[in-house]
Amino acid sequence: MIVLAVTAALSYRFLFDTVETGSTEQWATIDRYCTDCHNSAEQAGGFSFEGLRTDSFEHDAALWETAIRKLRGGFMPPPGEPSPGRERIDQLAGWIETSRAVSYTHLTLPTKV
Repeated sequence: MIVLAVTAALSYRFLFDTVETGSTEQWATIDRYCTDCHNSAEQAGGFSFEGLRTDSFEHDAALWETAIRKLRGGFMPPPGEPSPGRERIDQLAGWIETSRAVSYTHLTLPTKV
């Protein structure tokens, strides 16, 4: 039982550190390549990335699921628009997926073992 609790805590810590480490870089990618169209004025596709931050992963699940599908499917950024390249897009999609997992994981790290 103790091993399971420690393993869960370490897994959560790893995921949390992964999200935090890439956060600034990934938000910069979203700001650079997504918010020209997905902003509060244009709301392309019916949504805006402006004002969203890490705490929105849990509350705006449908938006983030759509973003992941569009990124993984190669639909975003659309053809003819600036793109960070496939590798960077895959990193962004992976970061969103991990961030969502962390936001849904409400583990209480053990204070005593």
